[in-house]
Amino acid sequence: MIASLEYRQNAQVEAKFRIHNPIIRKARNHNRYITCILRDRAGQIPAYAWLERYRGNDLIDKSLVIVSGSMRWFADRWHVDLSEATLALKSSSDPLQYLPDEYSPISGGVQRLEGILNRLKIAPLREFMLNVMRDDRIALPFLALPASQKHHHAYPGGLLEHSLECAEFVIRATECMNEQGELAICAALLHDIGKTRTLNRASGNLIGALLNHDLLTLELLAQPLALMDCTWPDGATALRYLLSWKLQCYGGKRPLMTIAETVQAADRISCGMHNETVLFGESPVWKKIVSDGKGRKFWRPSAAIAHAA
Repeated sequence: MIASLEYRQNAQVEAKFRIHNPIIRKARNHNRYITCILRDRAGQIPAYAWLERYRGNDLIDKSLVIVSGSMRWFADRWHVDLSEATLALKSSSDPLQYLPDEYSPISGGVQRLEGILNRLKIAPLREFMLNVMRDDRIALPFLALPASQKHHHAYPGGLLEHSLECAEFVIRATECMNEQGELAICAALLHDIGKTRTLNRASGNLIGALLNHDLLTLELLAQPLALMDCTWPDGATALRYLLSWKLQCYGGKRPLMTIAETVQAADRISCGMHNETVLFGESPVWKKIVSDGKGRKFWRPSAAIAHAA
């Protein structure tokens, strides 16, 4: 990591980083070189690579790579002279190390996510969540996308904030529970994970136009769930159920796991509190009833007034 680099002239660098803003430039001698930034949770450092000496994969913005090179002091700051960079195919033990805070527009969002994952004591469940976060196709849009286009948390980073609010609500509601409480926390974090496809412009508009995000949840989580089948089969089945029971037309209206209702309540409360806060924030202080223009209304009582005895 950035914090563990040896800041000494020509010191060797062998480490894993995120590549940022790779740009090909031309030097005065007409030789081409790449300039970029190496980043992780600990910080960043500029890097350069002369194309005639560079080996490895093409440098793609935000890709996770293993770099080789050496330290160099130049223009009053340290740089890394890159000789090689290859895509990091092996999973990191802690993928959040390589998700800089700036990836989430929500202040402190990555730290809150890390705090929730650190609460998980069941090893197969924690590994499942880390496997989800190791997949950049899920993790990067999960940190950055809105939770909706017009409804609730409709701003960059809103998906993460809404998911964190739901998980934090579940934590407070299930403090006396063990396995089921941790399953509910994970389900609350991932209940909208399908939106990383339906709201992601990089996926095109067709998926979002044709499919509900709930229909994509198990598809996106298929590989991490399959790995969990080998370590805690019942836990993997429970997660599948918690994330899909509302889509099932059999078994009655009540879920077979009571904690499913806790996750659903957390979702509703997070959405409602956000919309209520926004609508009242846009209204004069004397107004007690507000409407979102779609038939949904919110009421608040008058502030308490202290009466003299």
